[in-house]
Amino acid sequence: NDFDRSILYSNRAATYLEKPEQTEFNSSNDSRYLALQDAEHARDLRPTWPKAHCRVGQAYMALGEFEKAVHSYNKALALD
Repeated sequence: NDFDRSILYSNRAATYLEKPEQTEFNSSNDSRYLALQDAEHARDLRPTWPKAHCRVGQAYMALGEFEKAVHSYNKALALD
């Protein structure tokens, strides 16, 4: 179900974010991009779950996309 899958994607995103940083931002195997994809899946499955928005923010921070990260964090705070 969507609830369980959102948890799976959120947890996998967190795991990707724990990997050491890579130098190439454009690699499809870059763990930061994989984290963002999973975090967005979690958010799409449960759009009212603050943790999913926070996970998206963490992925954007890792990618250096600070304005997008702030937007995601603000959304998480608004839902909490």
